[in-house]
Amino acid sequence: PASREWSFSNLADRIHPDSTWKATFDPLQNDWKMTPWRNIQKAIRSGQFFYIFDQWGNSQAKLLMKDFTVPGPFQNVDMYQWLQDYPANYGPRKWFVMGSGNSGTDPHLDPSGTEAWNTVIQGLKWWIIYPDEEESLEHVVCDPSCSATDLTTRHWYASVGANASHVQHLLQKSGETLYLPAGLVHAVYNFQDSVGVTENYASPRDLWILWEYLKLEGTANHRRDFYFQALDSSQRGSLRSYDGFDSSQQLGLPGTVLNLLDSIFSSMEQHGPAVTLIPFVALMGLILLGIVSVVGKAKSSSLSSNNKPRVVKKIKVVKTVKQS
Repeated sequence: PASREWSFSNLADRIHPDSTWKATFDPLQNDWKMTPWRNIQKAIRSGQFFYIFDQWGNSQAKLLMKDFTVPGPFQNVDMYQWLQDYPANYGPRKWFVMGSGNSGTDPHLDPSGTEAWNTVIQGLKWWIIYPDEEESLEHVVCDPSCSATDLTTRHWYASVGANASHVQHLLQKSGETLYLPAGLVHAVYNFQDSVGVTENYASPRDLWILWEYLKLEGTANHRRDFYFQALDSSQRGSLRSYDGFDSSQQLGLPGTVLNLLDSIFSSMEQHGPAVTLIPFVALMGLILLGIVSVVGKAKSSSLSSNNKPRVVKKIKVVKTVKQS
C-alpha cells in the first residue's frame, strides 16, 4: 500500500495538520525543529524546499506504518529491541524520510554501531559509500578555502562526492531496499522528491562493536538485558572471552553469580524452561530445607540448653579496703 499511497499529494492531505515532525525548510539543513504538518503541507503545495527526518514515534507515523512491511531479511533482527530507553531518550531507530529534490545528507556515520536498511517508496537516491578503512570524516569534507560560504549537500556532491575515488556510487530507485553495514561513512542525495523508510539495527555479527557502545552509552541494566535476552549461550561465551569483558563492572554481577545464571539460561535454551525450572526449584527447595534444618537444630539445641538445671556457684565477696 505504501507504494500507492505515499505520494506527496496524498500525504499532504492524509496526515493531521496539527501533528508535529522534525523537519527543516533551510536548504543548508542547519535549522531542524519540530514543526506542525500544516507548514509541511504548504511547502508541498508551493514547491518550497523541505526535508523530514523523523523517528516513528508519533501517532501519525504509526498510522502510516500500517501501509509498510519491513523487508523480510530485516524483520525481528534488531538485538537492541530488548533494551528499554537505549541510548537514553533516543527513541525508535526507525525513521520516516521525506524531502524535496536536492535534499540529502553530508558524509556521516550511523549511531551506536548499527547497521541499516533503507527503502525508497518514491524517488531516486544517489549513495556514496566509503570503504572500511575510512574511519574519519575529516578527509571527506569540503575544503573551506575553496568552497562556497553556505555549503549544501548539493555543493558537496558536485565537488567532493562526484570526484571521489575508491568509493561505491549507487543509485537507488523506487521500491528498492539498500543494506548498509556498520561503520561505513556514507552520504545520500535525493535527485527527486523522495519518500522512504530507514532503520538502524544491531546485528549479531557486530557483537564486539555493540558491547563497546553499551559500555560507553548504556547502564548496567542495559548490559544485563542485552547479555541475557539478546544473546544465546554461544554469543555469551564469546563475549566472556573478550579481553574487555568484566562482569562485576559491566553487569554488576560477581563471576560466581554470572556462572550460575549462565548455566541456568543455557539449560533453558537446550531443554526449555519447564525442564530447567524443575531441577532448579528442587535445588532451591533442598537449600531451603537445609537452612530450615540447621535453624531447627540450632533452636532445639538452644531450648535443651535452657532446660538444664542451673548450677549456681557461691561467689566469695572480698571487701577491698583502700589504704591511706
